[in-house]
Amino acid sequence: MNSNKPVATAFLARNTISYKKFLTMQFKKFTLVAISAVTALFLLTTSCKKSNTNSAAISANVGGVGFSSSVTTAWYSTDSTIFELGGYSINNHDTVVMSIIIQPPFTLNTAISSNATGFPVAIDYYHLNGKDYYAGYGTGHASLTVTSLDSTNHKIAGNFTGTLYNTLANNDSVVVTNGNFNTSYIVQP
Repeated sequence: MNSNKPVATAFLARNTISYKKFLTMQFKKFTLVAISAVTALFLLTTSCKKSNTNSAAISANVGGVGFSSSVTTAWYSTDSTIFELGGYSINNHDTVVMSIIIQPPFTLNTAISSNATGFPVAIDYYHLNGKDYYAGYGTGHASLTVTSLDSTNHKIAGNFTGTLYNTLANNDSVVVTNGNFNTSYIVQP
């Protein structure tokens, strides 16, 4: 008989619990980055199916630099009950993606804040060079006003501002001003 079996079992159990805690912390730490990467990938792979005919459906001044989407896609998820708008731009070999998440219900022409109860709005500004700035639940501050929503023809418009923090370095932030969006969207599960 192996007398080390109880010791080995205890060691394995302790390490399994530690490993699970480690994985949970890693999951939480990189969730925002993963969401941004998936959004960027979705935007890049669906650019042929863009839901918008305007060349600058999302625009903003980000840290003193103008952003104007060259490709935009937007959808409303009936399962998640959220609107997600995304656009990307390639300027001087720098690819930038901006994503906006809006959770109904909201009132037209009334500002909603990322600091409100729940998860009403989030803004993500992602450079493919690795910098990811975010404002949403628990991080930064975003304010957004939906000025127009046509649920029959699937069009949404509004404006936004915010202070977005680097998801990997909280001491690094950018200020977003004069943000606007005006796009059509698709409805999907």
